[in-house]
Formats: sequence, structure tokens, C-alpha cells
Amino acid sequence: MANLRFCLLLAACFSALAPARADEAGPRERVSFDLDWRFAKGDPAEVQGRLAYAAVKDWFMATGNEFLNAAAPPPARPAGTLGSDISYAQSGFADGSWRRLNLPHDWGIEGPFHQEYDSATGRLPWWGVGWYRKHFSVPAADRDRRVYLDIDGAMAYAMVWLNGQFVGGWPYGYASFQLDLTPYLRPGGENVLAIRLDNPPLSSRWYPGGGIYRHVWLVKTAPVHVAHWGTYITTPRITAEAAVVDVQMTLQNPLTAPVSAQVATSLYELGVDGRKSDAPVAASAQATVRIAAGRLALSEQSVTVPRPKLWSLSAPRRYVAVTTVTVAGGLADRYETPFGIRTIAFTAEGGFLLNGQPQSAGARAARPLRPAGDAGHGRIVRLLAERQAAQRLPPAFRRLAREGSAGAGATRSQPSVGDPLEHRQRDRRAAPARGLAARRAPGRHRPRGGPDSPDHGGVQ
Repeated sequence: MANLRFCLLLAACFSALAPARADEAGPRERVSFDLDWRFAKGDPAEVQGRLAYAAVKDWFMATGNEFLNAAAPPPARPAGTLGSDISYAQSGFADGSWRRLNLPHDWGIEGPFHQEYDSATGRLPWWGVGWYRKHFSVPAADRDRRVYLDIDGAMAYAMVWLNGQFVGGWPYGYASFQLDLTPYLRPGGENVLAIRLDNPPLSSRWYPGGGIYRHVWLVKTAPVHVAHWGTYITTPRITAEAAVVDVQMTLQNPLTAPVSAQVATSLYELGVDGRKSDAPVAASAQATVRIAAGRLALSEQSVTVPRPKLWSLSAPRRYVAVTTVTVAGGLADRYETPFGIRTIAFTAEGGFLLNGQPQSAGARAARPLRPAGDAGHGRIVRLLAERQAAQRLPPAFRRLAREGSAGAGATRSQPSVGDPLEHRQRDRRAAPARGLAARRAPGRHRPRGGPDSPDHGGVQ
């Protein structure tokens, strides 16, 4: 139990550096894509096993090449069009009779319960194949922008088509991922997105959920921009007088010609409501980065924060790094990365020290609110937090809302990647976290687990 408490506390300290988010007022747009989907269980008759992972693995492996060693040749996308004769993947398919719903959605929690199902997974039908389709349009003015689909979690073996063309796939059900829709998009016209999920039976020893059980986003950027999860922040030197903040940025250029970009970073304080201070507390000099055609480029900057306000469990003070990218004199991207400044140390006399003070933490480790289903968990946590703020909860529920989990002092995201929204809430509330995502290195916010991860909820 002592080891568990220590790990939970340490995880909360490492979580103080949160995932990056786009600035809604800048040239980058990130809008919710949760509303008005159509859903059906099962495959059309013509599939007949042709979309099983073993048969289409080469298509999956061509997704996520940015996570591979740049020195190794990336997997090539097979020739042709996967699923060109699968009716559910085509834009012209008549899906008017399909069920209409909003995301997140977990088909397993909808039941029905059956006694013959495994008790370890809730005696619920979470396995099987499900299809989601969405009709949408984008303005003709977006013709020169890059458009991406961000999926926070889909269980499992996600395959995505846009307008009948296969975009990409992601087998691991617990990790967030991004796909580039730009080559297949019809700006100014109607577009149809089709997503197939295949949750294999006997693939989990707990209730894993089924469906697109987390949020989905549409992200629009200029051609040259900060890449997905493209910032990495560390705080290597901290004193009472100053803290050094190192910011590493990955820039993406999908164009067919090289580009020179100017990059700068400003640091602001974040209030408890998530609002930035009016003026930056520190800023870097502008740096020029040359990005080859169709490649990524790395830029590193150091910024010194005077008299830093430290992140702690009792006072989770945060900052935000605002990265701006300028190309040919115009603002191409504006990208925000919330983070915390804190010191950690291990000593024989004092044990674990956070900001020089000994720490201990108590927790009950379990996945909270599991009876609500994977899609319902985040909604309940946010509802409890809102009612706590409005003083509309009975006293017995106030601790539950404050800690963000069903009676526990820490939330457990399973031994895998947790919900990005939950991680941001923990950073704001300083609630300890447990799970693979919580054990990331300081400042690193890229989800672990990839197309061939051996963990549950994905490739076997």
C-alpha cells in the first residue's frame, strides 16, 4: 500500500505538464465533432472477414509514421483503395435508417446483461463490429488549409474512410490518434466520414467499453504548423529567483517546397479558471527554422521565468507556453501548452520531496464510475465538479466531486493511456493519477502504445 501511495503522488507531480491545446482565437481551429452521427452494429454481408486485422495490417502500419525512428524507412501504404467495394464505407450509401446519436458512445454499456457473459467484464456485450458515419461540410475557404481528425479514444481496431477513400487506421483502443483528412476532403461540398470498429471477444480482462467512447475533434491549420503533440516542455533548473523552461517544438511542412518559418514562445500565468494573464511573464527571442518539403523540423528554445510560482498538490499553479509560427510575415500557427513548474527529489532522510517538502498520499486504486460505461465516465466527473462549484452537492458527495472519482483520492486510468480531458482536469485540481499515461517522463505528453502494442484493447 505504501508503494501504491508513493506512485500515485509521483504520477500527479509528473502530470503537472499537460497536453497541448490550440488557441481558439488563433489561426488554428479545433472544434467538437461529437454531434449527429449514425450508427449500426455488424458488417455488411460483402465483408466476409476481409477487414480482419491480419488481412489489412499493412494499411494500419502506414498510419502513425511520425512516431517511428526517422532513420528507418517508414512502412509504405499499399497500392489501391481499401474497402472500395464495402458499401458502408462509400459516401453514397443510404444510411438514413441507421440510429442517430452523439459521441461519446459506448455500445457495450447499453446492454443487455446476460448471466452467461464474463463477470469480469460486467456481463455486457462490449465486443463485436460497429460502424459510425457522419455527413458534414467544410467551407470552400478551407481549400488551402490542412484538416485533421482527432479521436480521443475508439475501441478498437479503428478504420477510417472519407468519401469512400481509406484514410488510415489505429488498432489500439486506449490511445488517442490523429488522421490527415486533407487529401480526401471536398471543401465547399458534402463529405461523409465512415469509421469501422472491431472489438474482439476475449481481448480484455476488465470492462473495456465499445465504440467511439471519447470525444472527437476536427482540427484545421495552415499548411505549415506545429505538429500533432508537437511541443515538449521541461524545467531543468528551478530556484526561488528563477526557473529555466526549455521548449522543444516540432514543426510540420506538408508542402512540396521547403519553407523558412520564424518561431517564438511566450509564457503566461494561468488562473484557476484557465485564463491567461494579460501580459507574458517571459518570452524567447524569435528563431528561424528551415523545414524541408514534406518533412518535420525541430526547434528548441529556453525561457527564464522570474520568481516562479510552483505547482503543488495544495496549490496547482500553472503556466502556459504560447508558441507562434510565422511564415512570409504572416501568422501561420498559434499553439498553447499548459505546464507546471516544480522540483522533485528522493532522499534517504525525507523520502520523496515535492518543492523541498516531504509528501505522502492516500488513495484507493480502481477505475472510477465504471458502471456508467466508458463514454459516461467523463460526463459524470464534470457534472460533479460543476455542482461542487455551485455548492449544489450534499456534503457526502463533495469529497467525491473534489477528487474527481467515485470515493477515491486518485483516479486510475487502467494500465494504459487515459482520457486527455481527464488529464487536464487532474493538472488543474492536482488530483493524483495512476496508469501508463501518468508514468510519463517529466514534460512528455505524447501517448504511449502504438499499432502493435501488446496491451489490452488493441493488437493481440
